[in-house]
Amino acid sequence: MNFDITEAELNKLEKTKSAEEWDATCDEIKKARGGNYPPNWWAKVMMSGVAAKAKSNWNCDCGHDH
Repeated sequence: MNFDITEAELNKLEKTKSAEEWDATCDEIKKARGGNYPPNWWAKVMMSGVAAKAKSNWNCDCGHDH
């Protein structure tokens, strides 16, 4: 079984509208892999810009720099 993150999961992460939605999506992704992040998470999510793009879509008034 391949545990790498899928394009569908990447797209779902990229379309999140809040930190809460991001966290819930991350939990779903980890749950599908026995509670672990996919082995290619860092490269495909953090280094690729998916996380930064998602955060730029978040509109909040919490005072944090997203």
